[in-house]
Amino acid sequence: MTHYAFILGVCEEWPEQRCDLGDIGIAKCLKYHCNIPNDNIVEIYDEEATKSNIIKAFESLLDRRNDKLQNDEGEDDVLLFYYGGHGKIDAFCTSRRGNEPWMKHLDIINLLEKKFKGGTFIGLIDTCHSGGFGQAVLHKYHTSNKSLNVNYACIMSVPPSDEAGMEWTMGECFIRAFKGELSCYSSDDINNNGIDPIYLSTKKGKHPINMDRTVPDIVPSSNNSDVSNAYHPSWKQVIEYLSDEMARIKPDRLTTLFLGERMKHFLDQPCIYGDNTDIITINCCATASIPRDESWMNSFRREHHAINDEVYVKLTGHSNIVNAEINCVDRLGWFPGRIISVHDRLEYSIELYDVISKTNLTVNISLEPSYSPSRSTILCSLPFKVRNPLVCANVVTNLANKLAYYDITVPSGIKVKALWKDGEYYKATTISRHEISWQDVHLSIGMEGPYVPVRYEEDGIISFVPISLLFHDEKEITLADKSALESAENITTAMDAVMISLALQGKKLHGDEPLFGSAGEDPANNWEAYDIESASWESVQLMNKVDQSALPVKVIAYHMCYGRAESFSVVYWESDSTMSIVPNSCLRQRAKADDDDDSSNEDNSSSSSSDEEEENHSSDFYKAREYILNSRKEQFNQQEQLSNRISSLHLTQALESLLSETTG
Repeated sequence: MTHYAFILGVCEEWPEQRCDLGDIGIAKCLKYHCNIPNDNIVEIYDEEATKSNIIKAFESLLDRRNDKLQNDEGEDDVLLFYYGGHGKIDAFCTSRRGNEPWMKHLDIINLLEKKFKGGTFIGLIDTCHSGGFGQAVLHKYHTSNKSLNVNYACIMSVPPSDEAGMEWTMGECFIRAFKGELSCYSSDDINNNGIDPIYLSTKKGKHPINMDRTVPDIVPSSNNSDVSNAYHPSWKQVIEYLSDEMARIKPDRLTTLFLGERMKHFLDQPCIYGDNTDIITINCCATASIPRDESWMNSFRREHHAINDEVYVKLTGHSNIVNAEINCVDRLGWFPGRIISVHDRLEYSIELYDVISKTNLTVNISLEPSYSPSRSTILCSLPFKVRNPLVCANVVTNLANKLAYYDITVPSGIKVKALWKDGEYYKATTISRHEISWQDVHLSIGMEGPYVPVRYEEDGIISFVPISLLFHDEKEITLADKSALESAENITTAMDAVMISLALQGKKLHGDEPLFGSAGEDPANNWEAYDIESASWESVQLMNKVDQSALPVKVIAYHMCYGRAESFSVVYWESDSTMSIVPNSCLRQRAKADDDDDSSNEDNSSSSSSDEEEENHSSDFYKAREYILNSRKEQFNQQEQLSNRISSLHLTQALESLLSETTG
C-alpha cells in the first residue's frame, strides 16, 4: 500500500491558525509526522491554484503512481485529497487573481476514474456547499451503470445547500488523529473512571459546553493518560466524533458518502495515514468511542417524542437502518427526519432524509438511558444553523396570500402524477420539509386550500402543488387528513391560511401567556432568543400582548422554520429591528447586567484581547506566506534536480552512442 496526498487551499482570507490546523497544517502533518515522501504529496495554494495548474499537478501525481504499478499492484493505494476555501455546489474556488474559472468536482472525479483505478480516495472537503462533491460522485456512479473504478470516502463539512463556518475544525481533527492525540475508551471507563472529554478548539463554540470544566484552547486531554485501556480510534470513530464537534463548534452538519467494496474494511481500520506507526499503537476497539462533552445537546433533548415530530438523528453505522433507497456502506453523522411511529416510550421508527443521495431511509432507534458509544442520538428543535429563514417565511407567506397553505401532515415518498404550469402531468414524489430547497422552490397553479411539496422525477424541480391536482394510478389521491380539508373551507384571509398551517403541526401561538411569569418591572425586555441563522442568542423583546390581527402574515410564517409542536411567542429582534415568532424553547431570560466598574473592566479586557487577536492574525498571515514560499522553493529545487538528472542521462546516452559508433 502506498499513500499519496493532494492538498489544495485557497485560504488567504483565513490565515489564523492556517499553518497549524488548516490546509498548510495538514500538509506539514503528512510530511513530518506521517512521513509521506515528497514525491507522493502535492501542495497548491492561493494564487498558484489556477484550474490548469491544478489539473496538471493532479494528473502528474496520478501518473507517477501509475508508473510504479506492476501487474495488479496498487490496488491498496490510498489518496488523501484536501480542499479548503470557497466553494459552490458543483465546483471549488481557484486562484482569486483575475477571472480564473472554478474547478468542477466532476473534473476531479473523472481524472480519478481514469487514472486511479482500484485505489481508495479519501476526500476531506472543507468549504461552503461541500456536500455537492458527494452528489457529483453519486452522479458519476449513476451515469456509469452503478460501477466505479475507485473506492470513495467523502467527508464534507456541510450539506450541499449550506455555508460553512470559518473554523479549521475538520483539519484539526484529522491532524490530531494522525498524530495520535485522539484516543478511544470503553463506555465503562467513560462513565466510571472520570475520563475527561477531548475538545477541538472549544472557545469558538456556538453551542455552550458545561462551563464547570476548565477547557484550554487546543489540547489533547492530559488526565486520561493514567487509563491503561485506551485505543487508537478507527476512521469511523474519528468521523463520528468530528460530526459532534462540528455541530457544537460552528454548528455545521457534517455530511458523508462511502461507496466501494473496500469502504467497510477501510472505516474499521485505525485512523492513521502513511508511516507513523512509531508514534501510534495500532489497536482499535469497535465498542469504544472518543470521549466528548455532550452538555450542549441537553437543550435539544426530549424525554419523549410524538408522531410527526421533526428531529435530527445521529447515525453511527448501518445496523439500525431497515430501509434505504441507496445502499451505501455506512451512514455516519446527523440526518434530518420525522417520527413516523412510536413503539413504546423509548423506541421509535424515524424516516430520515439523506441530502447527498436525495433519498429517504427508515431507521428504528431505541433511546438508551445510559451512555453507549454506539448509540444513536435524537435531538429536537434546531441544533444546526438554518440557511435563509427569511426565504422560507416568504414562500409560506406567498402561499397564504393565495389563501393556500402547506399541509405538512401528508407523508413523503408517495409516487404521484403532478400538474405542472404547462398544463401537463408529470411523475413526481411527495417530499418532507427537510428536503425543500426554499430558495429554489416553485409555486404551482394559484388555487386555494392545502398544497404539498413534490419533486419532479424528470428534472428534480421542487414545487408546491395543490392536493387536488395530484393523481395516483390515474385516480385523484386524497392525501390531506380530515382536519386539513375541513380547515380549508374556513379560509377567508391570508392570516387564516398561515394559522391553519401552524395548527396542523400542533403548534400554538401565545400558548404560555402571560410571559412565563414576571421578570422585573418590564419582563418583555429581559429576554434572549436563539437565532437559528447565526446559531447565537440575541436580545429580543416579547410582543405576545400585540393582537394577532395586527401582525403581518410573514411574522407567523416563520413558524415553518421550526419543526417541533410547541407554543410560540412573538418577538422583536433588537439587532435588526425585525419581528418573527419563535418556539418558547428558544427563549431564555437575559442575564442581569453587571455594575459599571465591572463593565468598564470588561471593555478594557475586550480591547486588549482584540489587539492580541489582531497581532496573532498578522503573525499567522506571515507564517503561512513563509511556508508557501519555502514550499515553492523546495518544489523548484526538486524540478531543477530532476532537470539536471535528465540532462545528465541524455549526456550519458549520447556518449555511449558516440563510443559505440567509434568502436564500430
